[in-house]
Order: sequence, then structure tokens, then C-alpha cells
Amino acid sequence: MKNRETKAQPEGKKEQAAPNPDHENRELHLTIPIVEGATCPPTGDYTIRDTEIKGLGLRVSPGSKAWIVRRKVGGQSFRHTLGRFPEMTLARARRDAKIAIGAFADGKHPTLERKAGQGATKKECLGTNFV
Repeated sequence: MKNRETKAQPEGKKEQAAPNPDHENRELHLTIPIVEGATCPPTGDYTIRDTEIKGLGLRVSPGSKAWIVRRKVGGQSFRHTLGRFPEMTLARARRDAKIAIGAFADGKHPTLERKAGQGATKKECLGTNFV
């Protein structure tokens, strides 16, 4: 048997390696070190799915990381983008994912509702007289 040197880890803290792009579309318990360490090859993208909130994932693509929720409604798969990392934290992404998942469960589509709201806001702005 070979003797291996091991680094002592503080009690309760275990080091987690960032996912390797060769292992695309994995399910992991997302943590800040995993999210920060996720890298993408120059072309293509992949998703790391969270095991804590089913449907939540981090889509890693060249130059950006985005929080997404995937859900099936009526047999059709939908992807809803929550926001980008690091502007949106992991905790907020989990909270917003629960809200989006609830909307999907009610038969609503959060992306379409957000776009409809943005359209109404644009119409209100265009109809306003700025003096």
C-alpha cells in the first residue's frame, strides 16, 4: 500500500471540486464553490442540475452562467431563465425557482407572463407624454 498525504480539512467543511465540462449535465447539490468553479469549453454549453430544488439548474456557456428552471407542462418541456450568476445568488435562485415551479404547477408560464408584463410597460411608456 502506498502512503498518501492528505490535507486536513476543517471540521464540517468538505472541499467540493467544480464540475468538469467533460461530465456535462450532471446532478449535484449546488454550492457556491461549484457554481464559481464551473467552467465551459470555448464552444457549447452544459447544465448542472441542483439536487435540492428539482428543476433548478445552472446553465454554463462561454462567457456566462445563468440560473434556469426546467419543467414539463402538458407533456412539453419549458425552460425559464431566472437570472445570471453572480448578479443572482444561489439562495435567491433557489427561492425564485420555487416560485416559478409553483407557477408552472398552476398552469402558468413565468417567461410568457414576464414578457407580457414588459410589453405592457413599453406600451405605457410609449403612450406617456414626456414634457
